[in-house]
Amino acid sequence: MSSTLLSDSVLAAGGYASEQLFSRSKVIAWSHRRRFAAARRLLAPYQGGRLLDYGCGDGTLLFLVRDLFPQAIGVDIDPKHIDSCRRRFGPLTQLAFTTAVSDVPAARDVIVCTEVLEHCCEDTLAHVIADVKRMLRPDGVFVVSVPIETGVTLLVKQLVRVLAGWRHIGDYQYTERYSMRELLRMVFARRDSAITRPVYEAQITSDVLVKFHGHKGFNWRALERRLSREFTVRRRMFSPVSWSGGVAASQVWFVCTLSGAHTLLR
Repeated sequence: MSSTLLSDSVLAAGGYASEQLFSRSKVIAWSHRRRFAAARRLLAPYQGGRLLDYGCGDGTLLFLVRDLFPQAIGVDIDPKHIDSCRRRFGPLTQLAFTTAVSDVPAARDVIVCTEVLEHCCEDTLAHVIADVKRMLRPDGVFVVSVPIETGVTLLVKQLVRVLAGWRHIGDYQYTERYSMRELLRMVFARRDSAITRPVYEAQITSDVLVKFHGHKGFNWRALERRLSREFTVRRRMFSPVSWSGGVAASQVWFVCTLSGAHTLLR
């Protein structure tokens, strides 16, 4: 088996990758492949540094940048994700995976957090930010991506999700629904616009119950304002169409440093 086919088979065995990179929907697959390509471009200047993927899920990102960060660490609260990562990637890479942030050595050069913060309730978000500020080197970078769930993008996404649900692709049949009032408020959202966000629960282990949001009601501008209070946001970028200014993009990226840090972005 060629290395490309091997990589594809290893990735496709991951839950997120199978629904995203290898989705039967060409639109969904294209958007997420562009998202990971954007992540690689943003991380490449820091190759060889001590990388942490906070909320690594099925490990797709770490596997795709393993040539740049061969000894990176992924942390995720769900032991099923970590077990899957270790089983699929362990024989092929030096990547490490853990469920405990306390297992991660501090002084990370780069911390990346993709498609995670939109799901965090307020107390969880505060906890994540505190972890990042504790583990990041004074001159390190914090790279964040979150989905755009406002403006025309929201209308397009909801249409794609509904169509994917009709085709029984992934979990899109469980797409959150908006009332007309909620939809209009988020389509014309400003940074302080908000609607009630449903809170869900998942029993991760017998003694760990996690509360989280879906995508409904997430306002990336509000998160940018929150990040700006905790870090210095050095750069903002959009994908899959980087020049769109967010109008024709489905994700937004932030490259942050600790406030007061004299970091020379590469």
